[in-house]
Amino acid sequence: MFARQRSHFNAPYPLEDDPASHRVHDSIAAREYEPGGHFAQKEIPGSDPIGQEEQELLRLQQEQIKRRLELQVVKIEFEQKFPVMNRSLLMKPNENSFYYGSYYDKNGKPAKSLSQTVYQYNFDKSGRIKEELEYCPYAEDSIPVKTIKKSDLNTRKIFLYNKKNQVVVLKITPGEYGKNMGHYNDFATESPYCQDLQLKYAYDSKGRITQVIMFGCGKIVAQEDYKYDNSKNYVSEVKRYRCGLGSDDYKNTISFYNELGDIIKKELNPINPNENSIRESKYRYYDYEYDKHNNWIRCRMFLEGNHEGEPSIILEREIEYYNEQKAK
Repeated sequence: MFARQRSHFNAPYPLEDDPASHRVHDSIAAREYEPGGHFAQKEIPGSDPIGQEEQELLRLQQEQIKRRLELQVVKIEFEQKFPVMNRSLLMKPNENSFYYGSYYDKNGKPAKSLSQTVYQYNFDKSGRIKEELEYCPYAEDSIPVKTIKKSDLNTRKIFLYNKKNQVVVLKITPGEYGKNMGHYNDFATESPYCQDLQLKYAYDSKGRITQVIMFGCGKIVAQEDYKYDNSKNYVSEVKRYRCGLGSDDYKNTISFYNELGDIIKKELNPINPNENSIRESKYRYYDYEYDKHNNWIRCRMFLEGNHEGEPSIILEREIEYYNEQKAK
């Protein structure tokens, strides 16, 4: 099923927690497939409604993603499980994303730019991924690059496994492009490329990821701990910690999710509860209305710590299902 979404909201101040970043079930135009049939968020190129050129680009991207999924199914034994941070463990499709606003044309209008990411993988004798190479080539005049150069290498990740064939460590080193950028970005934070930079994973007896740690420069840069619902096996609670570059006063948060993967409550805690801080613990609440495909179409956001009265923000989405349009 293909779908496209548009979002609009009313709010007295900028939107901080945006449930629009949550996945759309059974759709592809606004999202990219991850192995296992789940999605990673993907901005719709161009303006809205999208033009013929952007529609053709989406169609080509969809075909490419589907072809890659067919190749990846024998290599991947697990799927992306929102909101677990396991995307680094999965094979990822190459990305060609057009966006506007980075520079202007001769008429003073925002010009379209191309951001290109290319992934290459090496496998061991058992068919497991042992190395991921991520390249970020420069697309001059927004023309896709066909030949990747050594200088385009952003990061190199080495996969280390335990006896159960579970990835327990990802060692991360920069390429020439990564060294020029200066920092590794993940978990909504940054870390310098220290020699000990790595991602570490822990699992329960059912093989589910229970903890992910981003470690670098001798300390924990970010950490997430996951709790699963006992009866329905979805992620019901996530404890997050951030201390790297780009983190704000709320370095400790606890998010609660429903069985559809939508956040319903969030607790924000200051840097250190034992120290004086300009901020106190704060709560946010989210209520949803869903369509028949279990995609939310209306979200009432309570961001001032009280789950009563008028919401701080009301966010609405219009989702068009392509196969339903053709059936009419």
